[in-house]
Amino acid sequence: MKIVTCAVALAFCVVGPLCAEDTATCPWKQPTGHWRLTDSTGYTGDVVWKLAGDNQAALGEWQHKDGTKTTELGGWRPDKKVFVATGYGAKGSYWEVVFTTVTESMIKGDMINRTSDGRVLKGTWQVTRKSDDEMPTLFVGTEDGKEVTIKGSFTRVK
Repeated sequence: MKIVTCAVALAFCVVGPLCAEDTATCPWKQPTGHWRLTDSTGYTGDVVWKLAGDNQAALGEWQHKDGTKTTELGGWRPDKKVFVATGYGAKGSYWEVVFTTVTESMIKGDMINRTSDGRVLKGTWQVTRKSDDEMPTLFVGTEDGKEVTIKGSFTRVK
């Protein structure tokens, strides 16, 4: 589940700053700094997001509770009006999320995620801005072909 969690984190992290030049097409405000993601599978991971590429992209460095690390990069594609987040980590793990719904309070899109233990998740990932310090998440899709729903939340670490 850590890949799913990371993918969500990256996606919402990057959208905001990338949209600074065209707020009409990208209203999501970029979270930065230290955040913790927990979800209904028992996953916990910390991420620190920083702006990159002249504020046109964001870089996330993840530390998972099992000690593994993941690096993610996300950015806004103004011509396609999508935000894309991609992450790579230990033992062949990766994720990609293409967020096609990007609003001031929510991002949502299709995700594929291969975990470090070889499981594959496919479905829809959503992050909702509840406050400046909390962002609930929802993944609905399949894990190795079985239907799953995973609820979680990003919480700012102070």
